[in-house]
Amino acid sequence: MSEFLEPIGAGPATENLARQFRVPEGTPAPAAAVPTVPVVQPPVAQTVSIPPDMPLASVDRTVLFANRELSWLSFNRRVLDEARDEANPLLERVKFLAIASRNLDEFFEIRVAGLMELVDAGLQGENPDGLKPTEELERVRASARNLYRDLHATWRDLLVPSFRSVGIEFCSVRQLSVQQRQWLDAYFHREIYPVLTPLAVDPAHPFPVLLNLSLNLAVLLLDPRQARRTHRIAVVQVPRVLPRILRLPDQDGKRCYVFTAELVEAHLGELFPGLEVLNSCAFRVTRDSNLEVDDQQSTDLLSSIEKELVKRRRGEPVRLEIAQHAHPEIVERFLKAFALDHDDLYLCDGPLNLGRLMELHQLVEAPELKDPPYSRARSPSGPRPTRCSPTCARATCCCTTPTSRSRPSRTSCASPRATRACSPSSRPSTVPAPSRRSWRR
Repeated sequence: MSEFLEPIGAGPATENLARQFRVPEGTPAPAAAVPTVPVVQPPVAQTVSIPPDMPLASVDRTVLFANRELSWLSFNRRVLDEARDEANPLLERVKFLAIASRNLDEFFEIRVAGLMELVDAGLQGENPDGLKPTEELERVRASARNLYRDLHATWRDLLVPSFRSVGIEFCSVRQLSVQQRQWLDAYFHREIYPVLTPLAVDPAHPFPVLLNLSLNLAVLLLDPRQARRTHRIAVVQVPRVLPRILRLPDQDGKRCYVFTAELVEAHLGELFPGLEVLNSCAFRVTRDSNLEVDDQQSTDLLSSIEKELVKRRRGEPVRLEIAQHAHPEIVERFLKAFALDHDDLYLCDGPLNLGRLMELHQLVEAPELKDPPYSRARSPSGPRPTRCSPTCARATCCCTTPTSRSRPSRTSCASPRATRACSPSSRPSTVPAPSRRSWRR
């Protein structure tokens, strides 16, 4: 790569362009809000000035080139800025938040997973920007962690109060009235309870294989009948066929919505009779989704791709998202089961899967909170003219009549012969019509 990079530095235009680059620089901060997860501040972009007489060959490559992964995170942050912009309609802001969340999920599935493979393989080659895989992964994690925190802060501190101001509430189960709880209990036993399957996690049962980006609940249990007060851990998967947001019957003119995960978490005692629920939290694991298909060696490319698509759902874990109030025993047990480090742990303060908030755009019936629907432009009504404009009538133009085939005639639009050819209803064209020989080809 170096032989292609050095000639770029020649010329004053390139030097002026290089001096306008903004380069990420900064020192990671060792402060940690939670003992198990170190919070690292991402590098801050700063303007680097290059003296006019300095040759670009002597300038550090981190100044001349922007990192691809960090540049993508900056792009996704601009998507998040649309969700924070109060000039956009409220439900459109929710769509931008969901898009930014889904983009970040795909970023971990592909880009971060690829970086982790390079680090695990021990490769120490440098990128064109001069960063090695280990240093690049540290910067990407720091920037992605701050972006992840801003995603949830946007929902919690900006969007939820905005919904409350227009009469839309996102309530927890504890905040509901007696009538609303009765309605939720009936809905849970009718629609949700039959499709739930608790999974035990103990030496007698191996850790379940959880699908990529599937929503799950981790439960810490205690058996009061045993003298040894040992904790048990179970996992409850929330099927994807269920809606993530439920609308309750309106009360006092307000529309209330509840997340399905909170409803299942409130009824965990019914899934584990005789056991005491000490702690429960939602979590989600992101897996490597890169396709490894060798089109030169595989005999059937289509079947190879189909096999890789199935393996994507059970690839190697690259990220663990878990609720902030999770018990430390659950966190340590899951990190060990997924073979992840504390750098791969992301604590969530709010709904776990913000990408499913896209359902709100269809669920909430409020046209005033959305962009106006697009309407295509229509042709103006009224009688169509039979001749061209006076300016065109005085000029000599090239017209192709339906009978002239590929031989356009040069005539005036005012002549009777060109009247029909130049009228708007005949759709004139100056391109010769193809002959039969060209159609055969």
